[in-house]
Amino acid sequence: MKKVAIGVAGLVLVLVAAGFLGPRFVNWNAYKDDIAEQVLAATGRQLDIAGSIKVSFLPPSATVEGIQLSNMDGAAVAHMATLERARVRLALLPLLTGKVEVASLTLARPVVELETLADGRTNWTFDPKSVAKPGAADTPTAPPTPRRRDGFSIGRLVIEDGTIVYRDSRTGVLERVDALDAELSLASATGPVSAKGSAAPRGVPMRFDVS
Repeated sequence: MKKVAIGVAGLVLVLVAAGFLGPRFVNWNAYKDDIAEQVLAATGRQLDIAGSIKVSFLPPSATVEGIQLSNMDGAAVAHMATLERARVRLALLPLLTGKVEVASLTLARPVVELETLADGRTNWTFDPKSVAKPGAADTPTAPPTPRRRDGFSIGRLVIEDGTIVYRDSRTGVLERVDALDAELSLASATGPVSAKGSAAPRGVPMRFDVS
């Protein structure tokens, strides 16, 4: 799950980096299909962006609204994840040297639906797809080169009014956490992680502070 999150965040970061170097009149909404194609290739799921994509240059940042990630076939709900708005802001100086340091990433009203289906499949297990390019069917492709994540860090991850649902179709179990407000920091792609905030699992308000 963390790999997918980092991959999706990386797509947004590419848009920001390109925007910082490119002209201000670029219509970033024209890139929705390209983003969806990359997410489909990485996860096997359809990504829809119903809202707008806005890019700022100073500070380098991007805001994406109305995000929906489709669920797997046979799942109880249509979307595995929905997000009202995501805003990512990069640290400028590291970006100029080729390093990606996320100063802040804010997720507004995310809803994540986790599910174990009746046949034992889990919807957080993804099936990457190969997206063919026109005229490239007979062209051999080299195996993908593993990407290094050493330079990736998130200074501040903020979740505003999030919801997490887990259902097990084999047992009928349904658990949910509402009103999730949290602030997390991720020193690198491999940790460590610290988190603090509040939530309401099973409707019971609580606070947490983990480091």
